Amino acid sequence: SELGWNVEERNLDISELKDADETFCCGTGASITPVGVVNYLSGESSDVDDLNIHDPLHNFEVTFGDGISPGKVTEELYRLLLGIQNGDLDNAE
Repeated sequence: SELGWNVEERNLDISELKDADETFCCGTGASITPVGVVNYLSGESSDVDDLNIHDPLHNFEVTFGDGISPGKVTEELYRLLLGIQNGDLDNAE
């Protein structure tokens, strides 16, 4: 990429989140929004009462950074997108 980052678009296995330094969501409405914490509960049932939430092999919580502040990559992407949207930066930069 222009920023020197290796970028790939692919499906992500939920277990890979444990190795991530930071995460964000992006889209038309969300712009670029940092994600502080992801809780994952595996199971067949959609009823939380049926899930064994104390099973650490299949259920986990991942906190990114301090769980509140955006990471450096998220901040940089947000700054660049905002600059393009406001006309301060050219799309080609």
